[in-house]
Amino acid sequence: LGMNFLNRSVPMFQFMAFYDKDLEITPGSDMTLNGPIHSNGNAFLNAQGGDTLTLEGQLTIGTYNGVGSDLYRGRKHNFNCNNNSVDIATNADASSFASLPCNSHTPFTEADLTAFNDRVQLGLEELDIPPAETFEVGVGNTYFDNADLIVVLDLFGTPSIEVRDSTGSAGSNGTINATLTALFNVGGSCNAAITHADETFYNLREDAAIEMLDIDMQALLNCIDSNSASFGFELDDNTQDGLVFYFSVLGAQSGAANNYGVRLRNGDTLHSTNAGAPTPEGLTVVTDQAAYIQGDYNSPASASDWVPAAVISDSFNVLSNAWSDYENDGDGINDSGGGLACTNDTDAACPWEERMATNTDINVAVLTGTTSTGGGEGGIDTGTYNGGMHNLPRFHEVWDSGSNTAQTDATLTLLTSFVSLKQPDHVDGTWKQTQGSLWYYQQPIRNWSFETRFRDPEQLPPMTPSVSYLRQELFVRNREQ
Repeated sequence: LGMNFLNRSVPMFQFMAFYDKDLEITPGSDMTLNGPIHSNGNAFLNAQGGDTLTLEGQLTIGTYNGVGSDLYRGRKHNFNCNNNSVDIATNADASSFASLPCNSHTPFTEADLTAFNDRVQLGLEELDIPPAETFEVGVGNTYFDNADLIVVLDLFGTPSIEVRDSTGSAGSNGTINATLTALFNVGGSCNAAITHADETFYNLREDAAIEMLDIDMQALLNCIDSNSASFGFELDDNTQDGLVFYFSVLGAQSGAANNYGVRLRNGDTLHSTNAGAPTPEGLTVVTDQAAYIQGDYNSPASASDWVPAAVISDSFNVLSNAWSDYENDGDGINDSGGGLACTNDTDAACPWEERMATNTDINVAVLTGTTSTGGGEGGIDTGTYNGGMHNLPRFHEVWDSGSNTAQTDATLTLLTSFVSLKQPDHVDGTWKQTQGSLWYYQQPIRNWSFETRFRDPEQLPPMTPSVSYLRQELFVRNREQ
């Protein structure tokens, strides 16, 4: 007996979007996406109110749990396919397009898609994806075991910031490194780099004040460079093709829905400002909890200072350059410094009001959890809308002038690759845009593109996960008597 197999490993960050679940793209304004898009689950494409969704890359639909998935035109939870267009490129250089027609909730067949010249494909073989445990905290899990730096906010007892080594019994959360832990606590030379924001940040979607592990990325990189002997690595370490940092919050609710988070700020340039500091070859930040990026990230003034970067998290939140934890009057200023007796945003002295965003640039690959309309892979024409891929980044500000005359349109420029492999484990708030008469969130101008540098394997973020494709190509049986 003889068998030949084709085995291919494909980096996930070489897709504009990769979903191992149902994929929905139904933006409320014109949106153009370049780069390949793949869904193992069903795909639902639409636009609204005369706007256009344009896909310049190839669209592929695969198999989920052994069953071939489908392509639909319209929303998943309530069919809506009116005065709008979904245009998909019919050639590789995106110089010509055809429109995907409305067809109610009837799946397209291959015969329906001949106009797209194989740029839309159905029925691809099932792909093997990394198990969810790969990204979890604890000894024995791939990213935790291989991280250059592990930092946790420990909420058991008196909250403390601890640096840990990935040693210990299987399933443990590592061993505390006393020398490095001292650097980040009172009296330590790096105590401003990593701090505990003790419920000063209020997330209205989760209706909770967040216990936040706050990371000043510039200060952290400076700290590592100044103490490289203690950390045991240099900033240009390439053991994993760059640096891998693992951040977590450990508390009574770590394994369930909670009010924990990890925030990355002051990360416009992912380089140390120390004289003579080596240049990172790449940086992947991993957390098993909710991740927040505040302000510009990996968007330096000089393109030569860009590094391959990724954020892997349970959910992914974007805060603009104008964000302040306390906001009372819409002026973008942290009102806790203006004489108000605020301890968090639920105080009567500091009520929640609309926050006004400003232009923000983020250049990072994102692997994160996203909710599913209807609560799962079924639920067509039923259930709560999940916001779609265009709301994969969770927003908490007003970006659009239409809802507030004091606001000007703000743009989120995002060079990225989106990967969603599961629903979030640690947040359970539903997608919404308003709180009473106020806007909790209004969409940005989405200047979003696939990070084409990720097509070069040498420029992928450290420890980029891959999917495996295995196909039998030949079976031979020879019998001799």
